[in-house]
This record gives sequence, structure tokens and C-alpha cells, in this order.
Amino acid sequence: MNYSTIINESIEKVYQNGIATKILQHMDRIRNVSDLGQARRWIMELLQNSQDTAYDGQAVRVKVMLDEDKLQFLHNGKPFRTKDILSIVNQVSSKDPDENTVGKFGTGFMTTYQLSEVVEIQSVLKDEGLPFKPFSVKIDRRGADKEEILQSIFQTMEELKSADEAQELHDYDADAFHTKFIYHLEEERSRQVARTGMDDLKETILYVLLFSKKIGSVELVYHGKAGTESICYKRGEDKEIRDGICQMVIWETTQSGAGSRQTQHRMMYDKKDGLTIAACMDADAGFLKIPELVPRIFVGFPLIGAEDFPFPVILNSEKFYPNEPRSGISLVDNVNSKDAAENKALMEQAVLLYKHFLHTLVQLSYTGLEHLISMPEWKPDKEMSESWVKEHLYQAVYKIVSKEPMIATASGYCCLETDGMYLVSAETKAEQDGVKKTAVCTAGISGARGRRWLAGSICRV
Repeated sequence: MNYSTIINESIEKVYQNGIATKILQHMDRIRNVSDLGQARRWIMELLQNSQDTAYDGQAVRVKVMLDEDKLQFLHNGKPFRTKDILSIVNQVSSKDPDENTVGKFGTGFMTTYQLSEVVEIQSVLKDEGLPFKPFSVKIDRRGADKEEILQSIFQTMEELKSADEAQELHDYDADAFHTKFIYHLEEERSRQVARTGMDDLKETILYVLLFSKKIGSVELVYHGKAGTESICYKRGEDKEIRDGICQMVIWETTQSGAGSRQTQHRMMYDKKDGLTIAACMDADAGFLKIPELVPRIFVGFPLIGAEDFPFPVILNSEKFYPNEPRSGISLVDNVNSKDAAENKALMEQAVLLYKHFLHTLVQLSYTGLEHLISMPEWKPDKEMSESWVKEHLYQAVYKIVSKEPMIATASGYCCLETDGMYLVSAETKAEQDGVKKTAVCTAGISGARGRRWLAGSICRV
């Protein structure tokens, strides 16, 4: 025994204790949260990680299968490198600084343990100079102290080592679903978390596919007592409409005992300087209202919790600095906040991009534009400066909207700045009916020269 040996052993012990402590801290957070709103996050983490495994020039395909007591997440991305699987086991990120990835098995993967504290991973190992080898391991996070966590890590490592004894895959098919994450849903809450995450994805999937170019399709399969239902979303090609405004078609194919049907979703977007703003439209109804469960801020994937973010359309940028729970972005007035400064600069660019987006769509005479000008009502938020948001978002957007001829009247389309145009806010149906009655009476008294009234709200401040 010498000092070097003692030092090396001490370093290894401290490292292992650090890993176990961090895992326990994250598991405690999961166990102590009863809010099922957190259940919306696990599927985004798995999708994010699957995106990072896409082959160059080939989008990854994803399938999520839900049974009564089991959930399986499959993708056809690259096989695991040894450091990738070890990053899951030890709960550290394997992302290299020069890799263009979003997640790569950092602490975000811990949110998937809401489904089950034991996850089974079946996949393939492939390191440079070594053959393709299948492997299967279980990661057990049920431990209540550091010793139990370390013992479960040791057991997983032993299972992983057995890959050396597995038969080499000589005919490896890169397009097949080689990677599978299996969660056994042993409790009712686990089953509820699984269904919540999958159902929530139906609300955001159109934007996920639009912003995440490395995901080509996502299929959701529900196996139940009444039979099997499958819903597959597949991204189509991009097409420029005019002046940089583009359209992407996303196909939704539903199969069940009642047969099969296919739906076309049209996504319109404008992109510049790392920012993308987007809205969904229907071929007949025009632009659609943003669903309440869709966050208005994306960083490749939705920032769950940003559903009431004060912006009229969906906004995406990899340059945003999200907060730690990835539920929003900081727009505080603290001069020492680098994150807030960067986010504010991006939001000012986003307003300019929105101006171009809206103006072009008005010129193209699209319908449903009222859904592209409505902003959520301001709610106090400790991560956003009220004065800054009202000046740079609400008022800035209103200035843009007020100049566009979007309001149909008897004398043609007018804008809010037109002489004699009034914007009236009515909260209740009774108030709205009163406004309409007043407008009709005013027009009847004054004839063609009567004042124009618009009931509703665009930007409430």
C-alpha cells in the first residue's frame, strides 16, 4: 500500500458517493411531487434523446406502445456507445461540447422514472473498432440510500459486461427498431402518468415534428381491452409560399377497429436568424386557435409550463436560455442576468419576424388570422418583468396588428387605425351581446357613416 493507491481509492469512493447522492436527490424530487402536470415531461425527454441518435441525413422513427401494465418506447437511431449507456446508469451527460445535441441522457432522463423506478433497456452496443453486440440491462432506482443505489449500479454494470458474450450482429439493419426502453406500470398512478404523457403529445406533436427535423415520424399505439388503436404522425416536405413564408404538411394516420383514416395538417412558419414562428391551419377553416395545452415557447421541444407565454404564435429557438425546469424563459430586469439579456434580444427579433409573418399572410388573404393576433392575458410572473413585457411584447405586437387591414366591414377590410374604428373588450357573453346590440343601433342611426365597432380582445394589458 502506498499514498497513490490510497488517493486513487479515495477519489473513486468520492466519485461513486457523488453519483449515488445525485441520483437519490433526483428520485426524492420525483417521489415528492404529486402534480400530474409533471407527467407531460417524460415523453419529451425520450423524444429529445431519440433525436440525438439520428443518423446523418436520416430522420429517426419513433414508436410508443402503451399496454395495460407496460409502456415501450422504441426508435431506430444509432446504437449505443459504451459511454452512452454508462451515462444513463450513472446519470451524467455523455454529450460532447462539439456535438449538436439537445439532451443526451443528462438529468432530464430522470423524469422517465415517474413511469417506473425500474427501466429495462434493450439495444445494441457499437464502439469504434468493435462489432455490433446486443445487450439488455435493467436500471433500478428503487434504492432508499446510497448503498442500495450503488449496489444496483454495480448489478447493471455486470449485466452490461455480458454483451461481450453475446453473438455478433453481422446483418445489422440500421432502419430497424433496435432500441427499446421498457417501463412496467405496476401502479395506477404510473398508468395515469403514461397516458397523460402520450395524450399530451397529441397536442404538441405537430410543432415537435416541425421544429425537430431529425424526427421523421412518431407512432402512438394504444393496446386496451376494447382493441388496438394506432396514430402515426409523419412529417412531409417543406414548401416556400412567398417571401420566406413556408409550409410543411404533417400526415396523421389513425387505425383502429373502425378502420383507417388520414388527416392532413398544414404548418405555416417563418424562419430567420435561428428563430422560427409557426401556426397551424386547416385547408377549409384557415388558421386555427392554439390549443391551451400547447406551450408558446419551444427550444426544439416545448417548454412545458409556457402555455400562457405572452406571444401570439408559437416561437422556437435553440438560442433561448430556458430556466432549470424548462418551463419558460427569464425576461427579468436584473442587469446581471445574462440569460434574461439574451432572451430579451431574441424576443425583440421575434417581434420583427412576427411582423413579416403576419403582413405576408394578410397580403395572401388567409382566413382565421384572428387566431394569430390573440395573446394570453398577462399574469404576474417572477421570471418576467411586467413593464418590459408590456412594452416590448404586448404594445409592440399591438402596433403591428393595428396597421394590418384584417377587419371585414361593409366598406371593405380595415385596420384598427382606421378612423372611426373602435376596439371594445367584453369579458362575458352578456357584455358581448350588449356590444353587438350597441354596434347595430349605432350603424342604424348613422347609416353608412356609422362608427365601426370590434368586440373582443387582441392584446390585453
